Amino acid sequence: MKVTFLFIVSLILFCGYTSSAQVYEHRDSAFRIAQAYKKTVLLIFSGSDWCANCIRFDKKILHDSIFKNYADRNLVLLVADFPQRKKMSAELTRQNDSLAASYDPDGSFPHFALIDPNNVNSYHTISYSTQSAAEFIAEIKQHIPVAYRHE
Repeated sequence: MKVTFLFIVSLILFCGYTSSAQVYEHRDSAFRIAQAYKKTVLLIFSGSDWCANCIRFDKKILHDSIFKNYADRNLVLLVADFPQRKKMSAELTRQNDSLAASYDPDGSFPHFALIDPNNVNSYHTISYSTQSAAEFIAEIKQHIPVAYRHE
């Protein structure tokens, strides 16, 4: 029991979990945190330096205080980025390609998948056009099982 508790505390400190809706790039870190806190993973497929709707989503939703507060309580945010100008490591590129093959086979951007913390089930995919943060949250709430809600 002590070992498990110490492992979780160490993991939290190592992964840098904070109360400000941290965005993760690495799948393993995101799912460890999701499992530890029983939170749904919101997998965000983005083209951060070329996709206009992705850039708009980042500014309008990810930086909105209402969304940040909701995400902090209920979600672990995992970004699979597919930039055109920014260089990424080969490992991160392979990881994002693998995530896309599983959760975004059509390659649409931005694209969102709600995934259970055990990385077993994808609850739902969500699209984004110009929703407000409150509207985006309302759509997420419709698809997260009660067991993973922390409102």
